[in-house]
Amino acid sequence: REQMEHAAIPVIVLSAWKTNSLVRNECSIYGIEAFIEKPVPEDTFPTLVMSALTRGQDMRQMNEDPLTGLNNRQGFFQSFEPALSLCRRERRPMSLAFFDIDLFKSLNDTFGHDAGDEALVHIANLLEQRLRGSDMIARWGGEEFLLALPGTDRFGAKSLIEAIQKQLRESSQEHCVRMVTFSCGIVEIEPWEAFDVALLRADKLLYAAKKAGRDQCLLETDVAQKKRLRILLVEDDELVTEQLLGMLTPEYDVRYVSSGEEALACVFNEPLYDLVILDQKMEGMSGLEVLKKIKLQTTYCSVPVVFLTVVGERSAIEEAFRLGAADYMLKPYNEALLSVKIKRFVMKR
Repeated sequence: REQMEHAAIPVIVLSAWKTNSLVRNECSIYGIEAFIEKPVPEDTFPTLVMSALTRGQDMRQMNEDPLTGLNNRQGFFQSFEPALSLCRRERRPMSLAFFDIDLFKSLNDTFGHDAGDEALVHIANLLEQRLRGSDMIARWGGEEFLLALPGTDRFGAKSLIEAIQKQLRESSQEHCVRMVTFSCGIVEIEPWEAFDVALLRADKLLYAAKKAGRDQCLLETDVAQKKRLRILLVEDDELVTEQLLGMLTPEYDVRYVSSGEEALACVFNEPLYDLVILDQKMEGMSGLEVLKKIKLQTTYCSVPVVFLTVVGERSAIEEAFRLGAADYMLKPYNEALLSVKIKRFVMKR
């Protein structure tokens, strides 16, 4: 019964022990179809077997999500409640991971509901490949999934989820219309805690992961400390860069690069930044080219970009706004004004 894929299979127990109440009670705890004392009654046993098979098939249909083949909520609880009781008796941890596909509505709206279904099925298949037989996974509703991990503390759960997130980023580019990611909140169920309370804690962490930039999994210890906002600074003028770093680093985590190519590498391969400060004139790719490629990334649609340019480049400023820039600053810039603009944007994150 600890194996998720076998939890709903009907079991008929045959025993040579006459009226052994201890054995009967132990079997009942784990859920059985019938307890038969030997010798097996030949007249009723075939009917009992057929009844168990029919009931098992009906239960699977009732407990299964038809799209992904995962458990639905009802199926999840049939496995979860006995597993949680066992963990508590044996004083082992159990963690919950509650996650949600990032920008799922955008995926459906842009590529159609078949693309959304494709992403759901791909995630379900990936989870079934990565999880142990004792782990429980359910499609909780829409684009939400719930995972229960018996015998796994919150730190082990986070390591597992981060590995799955990495694999999903890589595999979804091959199997889906675009890269698919998810955000996740993880809690370890307290010995006295009701399921609903633990799920609410995980849901709050899921929301925090979304707010922090998506494609993350968070523990309560991760959000206990105030998060420093992250800024990507793209500027090839050493003097300007030195001035900006001096102004920004006391309050923000600043990643500095001097070319458009380096900037795109950061956007594609590093966690989401809260703000991008982008110079227009650089060797190689121009700021406008970089801005266009950044805004093609769905995760960066809501990330503000401040465009740095010089007097007389009105057409570049207009094009920057058309491509999705949030604001611009003229060089030589006013440090106080730039500071106010940056604070205004990051406070909205």
